[in-house]
Amino acid sequence: MKNPQYHICIIGPIDRDELDKTHPNGEGCICAYNKEAFFKVAGHYANTCASGWGVTPEIEEEIHFAWNNEDTKKRIIRSYLNEEKPFPTKLHEAYHLLMVKNGEML
Repeated sequence: MKNPQYHICIIGPIDRDELDKTHPNGEGCICAYNKEAFFKVAGHYANTCASGWGVTPEIEEEIHFAWNNEDTKKRIIRSYLNEEKPFPTKLHEAYHLLMVKNGEML
């Protein structure tokens, strides 16, 4: 495989308690549909399929930040600093500290 990549999907939000009442196997259903959709698109079943509940709004924000390439992350951090806004998550704060440690923030 020349350019291996994974598809990642965050979907929601939903009230987990309500979902469990109506669809106790809700996660299994979503995973099964994802596997079938992958098969239709790729022509073969995926080697892996991972999912799970418990992603809070803060974690969802961290995931979106983490998906960015390094240059974009640096621009995002600098924009918060330039606008004197607080970082929205601990991951943003940690990345800022890493930039400082690496001498990328003057």
